[in-house]
Amino acid sequence: MSVYHFDDNEIEKQFRDFMDNCGFAPADNISLIMDGKIHRYKVKGDKHGDTSGSYCIYTDGTIPAGWAGDWHYKEFPAWHYDLDTIPEEHRKYYQDPKQQAKIKAEQKKREEERKKHQIQAAGEAMDRIRDMPDAQGDHPYLQKKGIYPYGIKDEGRNLAVPLRNIDGLIRSYQRISPDGTKRFYPGAPLDGLFWAIGLDLAKNPKTPILIGEGFATMAKIYELTSLPSVMGVTCGNLPKVAEIIHAKYPKNKIIIMADNDKATEMKRDFNPGIQAAQTCVKKGYAVSFIAPEFDKPEDGTDWDDYALIHGDDKTSALLMDKIQYETLTGKEKAEFEARKELKGVINSLNPAAQVSPQEFIGGLFPRKFVSLLVAPPGTGKTIFMQKFVSELSIGGSILGGFAEDEPVRKSLIFAGEAGYELLIRRGAMMKWAITPENVLVVDQYTAETKDIPLMLDDSKGWANVLRTLDMTKPDIVFFDTFSSFHESDENKATEMKPIMKKLAALARDTDIAVVLVHHSRKRLAKERTLSLNQDDVIGSSIFNRLVGLIIGIEPMKDNEKVLLVRQLKSWFTSFSSFTFELKEKFYGGMEVVTDLAPASVNNTKANVWDYLQTNFRKGEWFSSTQIILSEIEGNISDRTLRRILADLIKTGKLTRRGSTKDAEYALS
Repeated sequence: MSVYHFDDNEIEKQFRDFMDNCGFAPADNISLIMDGKIHRYKVKGDKHGDTSGSYCIYTDGTIPAGWAGDWHYKEFPAWHYDLDTIPEEHRKYYQDPKQQAKIKAEQKKREEERKKHQIQAAGEAMDRIRDMPDAQGDHPYLQKKGIYPYGIKDEGRNLAVPLRNIDGLIRSYQRISPDGTKRFYPGAPLDGLFWAIGLDLAKNPKTPILIGEGFATMAKIYELTSLPSVMGVTCGNLPKVAEIIHAKYPKNKIIIMADNDKATEMKRDFNPGIQAAQTCVKKGYAVSFIAPEFDKPEDGTDWDDYALIHGDDKTSALLMDKIQYETLTGKEKAEFEARKELKGVINSLNPAAQVSPQEFIGGLFPRKFVSLLVAPPGTGKTIFMQKFVSELSIGGSILGGFAEDEPVRKSLIFAGEAGYELLIRRGAMMKWAITPENVLVVDQYTAETKDIPLMLDDSKGWANVLRTLDMTKPDIVFFDTFSSFHESDENKATEMKPIMKKLAALARDTDIAVVLVHHSRKRLAKERTLSLNQDDVIGSSIFNRLVGLIIGIEPMKDNEKVLLVRQLKSWFTSFSSFTFELKEKFYGGMEVVTDLAPASVNNTKANVWDYLQTNFRKGEWFSSTQIILSEIEGNISDRTLRRILADLIKTGKLTRRGSTKDAEYALS
């Protein structure tokens, strides 16, 4: 066996492969210096001016060895020459116990020399920084970051941040140049060293301690929170600093103010700031960590960057809220979250609150609410609905002037009992004008033949209803009839309430009007002379209590061909009852003839006409705002007035000019 002469080129090749495999490959094609000294270099992903990589190669011992690492990660794995690449007789020589002992002795000697040099460098650093004057706020780096110097030193062109151990002794310092480039005092240690402000906890032993990476970050955090702030220098040094701070102040909760290195993560698939913070929490040195969130990775990484974008006031409020939350116990956090959720549903009844006017689709069905359209079987509910959606699809006048100048609306009908075929046949027979793409029909029979459930009390059926709404985006949806789309017992509140609550949430969350076409109960002979009321709705009372509007349709007592449309219940402004009747057109088809103020139901229309004749001359133009409702006999609303005015125009008693908002009227 004999000594092997290691080739410098092979040493460099193996060491470069080692650096690359560890993720510390140089960004530039540098020449490696093999002199047993520490050398800095630019790692791939470093910012301009940064040299976060360090390496050292020994070739003066038995076997070439060394280490490399990145100060961002605080990882410095060891390297030694791969003996499998040399001839066997030489490999056996180095594997001999005597040679192994010699190798270990050399390693021990190097470590002792390294510690000796560190002690010497630490003393030099302490002596140098003690003689430096305090830094002033006009330094370019401090001005750029918008922070105070907080007692750090001035090394001429550079700032000097003293780094102490847990006993308070200065063992090194960090240089910060005007452009933000950072360097450490050559040869001095870093492990467990930190800079701190406000760490005197004698007055308040329960104050949380905040630990982060850079000086600017922690100086800004101290400024915004007034809480003890500790700079751990690098993310790799954070766990060690958190460990020793936790050991000295075990009663204080430690929170890591993590850097969010998104840009680095995109390049290296690794977020060093977040991972270091997670390590501190996992090992029990910190209770949690708080990291800033940026719209774009290039916007920044730390809380000082965040404050520069969003301002000190907003950042301070956000930090204090997050810090307060993270210092809570698990039980306290649960209570906090519960109260936070409740706070979202507690509101003051402020009459000055800005609310949008309630919108009624077609002037009839309220958006964001569930309505019921109720009638005895065969009374004309579906015909009324079909005429209504046909006119909505075109816009303008709805139901003979019940609503005027209505915008075009899209309707969706879930057709159960009537089915699509009956609707299309009726539409052809009636010859009503319609915009087809604005009236869509989902035929339950066809869906069932294709094994597509649509039941509201079935999870798959409900999911299909939601999909249909998302695909069609209607303004109003009808379920005709409601009982066709569930199999629950309508007389049981426990079965009806979940369905109604889902429909109410659907209307509110999707901003649509939901209308359930439904039957009224069969009446006894002695009740047939009475008008419909909300108690006539089939099913449990919980069913109709959860809707915002119930509209009833029933035959007039003196003429069953004329159907009365009446409000049975409403959470909104009431509308006056009106009638409609199907009549044949001269040229074929059927038309719906409406009377918006039938005398047999009420005399409101006559009262309005009397008021207009009394207060305005023939041919004199006036607006609706000039009409004083309180002077009209009976209880009348704005909506009722508009409908009566429309009917008076239709019958030729009034003339109108202008649009809806600035319309004017005159007696004909």
